[in-house]
Amino acid sequence: MIYINPPYAEAPQRKFEKEGKLAVEQSKTNKKYATLLGQGNRELFAQFLTRIYFEIPNCTTAQFSKLKILNSQHFVDFRKFYCANFKKGFVCPASSFDNVKGKFPIGFMIWDSFQKTNFKENEFDIYNKLGKFINTKTYYSYDNSQYINDWVKPFRANVKKNQLIGKFPFMGNDFQQQNIIQINHHKMVYNKAAGQFLINQKNVMQACIYFAVVKSIKASWLNDRDQFLFPNDGWKTDTNFQNE
Repeated sequence: MIYINPPYAEAPQRKFEKEGKLAVEQSKTNKKYATLLGQGNRELFAQFLTRIYFEIPNCTTAQFSKLKILNSQHFVDFRKFYCANFKKGFVCPASSFDNVKGKFPIGFMIWDSFQKTNFKENEFDIYNKLGKFINTKTYYSYDNSQYINDWVKPFRANVKKNQLIGKFPFMGNDFQQQNIIQINHHKMVYNKAAGQFLINQKNVMQACIYFAVVKSIKASWLNDRDQFLFPNDGWKTDTNFQNE
């Protein structure tokens, strides 16, 4: 049985990004398992779990970490091979730990690698910063889902062909990106890391739907990793929904 509090160190996705520690992911474990980890190799704690899974088989691992391994798009490859059975877990605010900033959940998870199964969804107990039980929450892998950014991207206006009336930036599909979504002048310069949705008269309805949906639920430390998904086709004919 292995108990670990793995390091919270992540390499930046792009060299010019300020967040993350440049080249921190370079290790013997990364070289050995990078093709399996995919984008997840940037997180050191994922490297820890991968090495334990393959080199100490059929063990029980109990670990604290962010919840990226459960539902992040960057960990789709990780979830394909990490087939340890989820036994039990709880989440608490990241600020419960010394010197940890940010409003996001930290999870304690127990995995049994002797029992092989893919993570799809599981219920976690929720505790506040004082250790008081609040409720339970189910976390999903979303691996068979499409995301809201996949829905809106095809509607983007062409900067050369259309008269633009505005734009908004977008990056990931989760609540932690909610605060960057704002409609601005189409000539405003954004952070290089952010994509952009250009708005004109033809796609203003889709832009408004995206903006309203992403802003409709307040972000919190608990839903920080929850994902916005692809809508069903009902929005196309639901004029009440569109107008509201």
